Amino acid sequence: MLFRSEAAANRLTADILDVTDASLLADLMKRGILNKPHKVPSFNRIPADAKDPDGRWYAFFRLPTAIGMNTSVIKPADEPKRWADLLDPKYRGLLGTSSLDVGGSAFTTWLFLREKVHPDFWSRVRENKIRIYPAVAPALTDVVRGEIGIAFMGVTSFQEQEGAGAPIKTIFPEEGSSLLAIQGGIASSAKNPNAAMVFVNWLTSKRGGTAITQQKAYAAHMDVPPPTLLDGRKFAPVSALFDISPERWAKVREPVSEEWRKLFGRR
Repeated sequence: MLFRSEAAANRLTADILDVTDASLLADLMKRGILNKPHKVPSFNRIPADAKDPDGRWYAFFRLPTAIGMNTSVIKPADEPKRWADLLDPKYRGLLGTSSLDVGGSAFTTWLFLREKVHPDFWSRVRENKIRIYPAVAPALTDVVRGEIGIAFMGVTSFQEQEGAGAPIKTIFPEEGSSLLAIQGGIASSAKNPNAAMVFVNWLTSKRGGTAITQQKAYAAHMDVPPPTLLDGRKFAPVSALFDISPERWAKVREPVSEEWRKLFGRR
């Protein structure tokens, strides 16, 4: 990881670091790279699961996963309402998403689908000939072009395409969704620590959180309402979404990833 290499060579120039993988977050703290406690002014208005007790990191952004449907490919009568609907044979060859190894968002989503939607979701969606992409961008491109009819990834990707006029409809399934936290804090070696503190203060403030929701992400500050979709629909409360604690992440990341790779033939 670039952060670790630069820190080892005393060349880390970043004042603020953030990651999407909780195991990397823990490793950065263990190595002392991200170990500068800073309790922001709004510390008491940030939930315990969105911050380090000492203020070494905060969940700056929390992004939900959604289903994106190409309305030119999928008829209204065939619109999926639930995640489990994606297992229906009528979607065979029409599904796509990114590999579990893309990052924290993909890992959390795949784990959510197996633990909260159906214990055999992985094998059954594989039988439906889902296309596995090496990154989010090509999966999004193909669903926008109509190469596939349905994809699932972070909601912001679909909302950007909808806003640009693409034939995409964003669907939040009835079973809920997974949540990706972009977590970070001030680097121990920050050259501009005061400026970094000001920025972290703003990111975790009510005002900063309001700006974050405009990007279709949940804010850290608990007094900021959930975001809304372009069509005015409100997001579910963040407490209703599936997330993984850093402690559990460290235990399941490797075994779950290896199991997924074997099933989907990935290395």
